[in-house]
Amino acid sequence: MENSTQESHLRSENTITYESPYPLYAMAISSTPSRTNQHQRIALGSFTEDYNNRIDIVSFDPETLSVKTHQNLSLEHPYPPTKLMFSPSSLHKSNDLLASSGDYLRLWEVRDSASIEPVFVLNNSKTGEFCAPLTSFDWNDIEPKRIGTCSIDTTCTIWDIEKGAVETQLIAHDKEVYDIAWGEARVFASVSADGSVRIFDLRDKEHSTIIYESPRPDTPLLRLAWNKQDLRYMATTLMDSNKVVILDIRSPTIPVAELERHRSSVNAIAWAPQSCCHICSAGDDSQALIWELPTVAGPNGIDPMSMCSAASEINQLQWSAALPDWITIAFSNKMQLLKFGRIVIYLVQYYYCNPCCSELDVQILHLSPHLQLSPDIVVEWLGHDPVSGRNLKSMHVTSSVVVSAASCDPVLIPVCNWRLKMAVFKRGGVEETSSAQMTKERD
Repeated sequence: MENSTQESHLRSENTITYESPYPLYAMAISSTPSRTNQHQRIALGSFTEDYNNRIDIVSFDPETLSVKTHQNLSLEHPYPPTKLMFSPSSLHKSNDLLASSGDYLRLWEVRDSASIEPVFVLNNSKTGEFCAPLTSFDWNDIEPKRIGTCSIDTTCTIWDIEKGAVETQLIAHDKEVYDIAWGEARVFASVSADGSVRIFDLRDKEHSTIIYESPRPDTPLLRLAWNKQDLRYMATTLMDSNKVVILDIRSPTIPVAELERHRSSVNAIAWAPQSCCHICSAGDDSQALIWELPTVAGPNGIDPMSMCSAASEINQLQWSAALPDWITIAFSNKMQLLKFGRIVIYLVQYYYCNPCCSELDVQILHLSPHLQLSPDIVVEWLGHDPVSGRNLKSMHVTSSVVVSAASCDPVLIPVCNWRLKMAVFKRGGVEETSSAQMTKERD
């Protein structure tokens, strides 16, 4: 079958829209590009209220800004998939694996020959042929043989997908479990209709730690996202609430922040894949908001740093490390890719060659341990000159320089175009350290 290409009528350099024949809910982005054409695969699950549903795998070409459909990469799925995930890159398989949850946990192999084949149908019921519906799952990217599922029967089940067998099953909550997220190789957390966030360690299956409970009794918690760049933090959402609750696992029960600028219920949350203090949320108000979490929240709360509006309620959100400059949302029967600048943290040192020079000798000294970047770092220059005392914040950014993350070789850039957001300055033996902040790459 020949591939067909859909170009969005809303297409621009920053927005790509794909229209599906079906209402969409579940969505996943492959962790590695296809080996045949280097396009990024995106799996889309239909949401129709009957038994017959579908999963379609399309591919996104960031060069031509187009979404291509593949008739051979479309399959029937019993009931709407509640979640989709591609295998982590750490699995080191020649072909992508795709997992889906619904009536069972299902694994599929996506082949570069443009075909998809079933691998496993995994039933976590110990008593019969049928299992309680699965509400969500998460793939362990540290030990990718593990997938954790959660169910309305109050359990969380840890699967060994190499064996196709249950590793362990825990009664995790008092009511239905709605979401699960891995933090470490043997540590996961879950949220439930009982209104609690609980952390489990597979090395001590008899105990769990409750780190948060809904302020209103029996208000279900629906979504959970663990910050992979800083495992001290996670985020959760409450049923019928416009809030995103940010938790620090070192300080149980009390949120470190509550993000309350949505005008209706929040449906989806995702931490930035390359930053420890940025998160995106989307909801029934048809808005996707990007937040930058400050060290200390002000008395009037936190405002989003960026916002995008959709044509209807946003059901799903993905912010993938494979496409860190793009946020992907699903609403109605549309999937939309939204381009945002890359968020970077860096530590640099500079030296003036002489007091009257027009160039700086810039050297990458250290990268934040919570930062995982693609091979290049973009360093932008604009700000305050700590040596001359000049405030350059009103000047326009006219250029940027790309420095290899693997190299510490100095580069020369114009002095009038620099920004040091997290830096150590040295001149004449005097060291000054700026406050740690974030920068956003300009389009």
